[in-house]
Amino acid sequence: HLFKVTDNYYLQAMQALTDFDKKALTYLAYTMWTDTGDWERYQKELPFLEEYRELFSEMKRDDYRQLIEMIDWQAFINANRVFLSGAEVLRKRVTEIRFDNKRPIVRNSRWGSFVIGSINNDVYDKSTRISFLIEPAGNDLYLNDFSTDFANPYYLVLDLGGDDVYRNRTIG
Repeated sequence: HLFKVTDNYYLQAMQALTDFDKKALTYLAYTMWTDTGDWERYQKELPFLEEYRELFSEMKRDDYRQLIEMIDWQAFINANRVFLSGAEVLRKRVTEIRFDNKRPIVRNSRWGSFVIGSINNDVYDKSTRISFLIEPAGNDLYLNDFSTDFANPYYLVLDLGGDDVYRNRTIG
């Protein structure tokens, strides 16, 4: 329910943007703070950026400003408020649940995988794009990448215990 309500506001916020506009803003987000030395790593890990570079490198600041002004910022703020308040309610209430599953429970959604981890040591690899995770216990290993983009705009991880290792190896 949290993702569904959030998504309604988020889609409203972004409805004026075309796929081309979103690519331009993605290019801006990845390149506005990079220095020359970062570009090689970006090309290696994010090969789509080279295509975007050809498309958008000549765009001017005013062009980007026009795209940013197309976002419905009040709807975007509402999406964030819903998501953060829902996440806080979940964080407070999840400690009341007794978890006893021996393996992670995974359900796919339109936003990515929703996972309830196990009480054992779990390993999450790159094959699962997690959007929502409750991890109750165990010394878990995260090899998957946690990141967002226009297609998968949010994720929520509630890791309740354990001595875990996170290895987000790509640029988020």
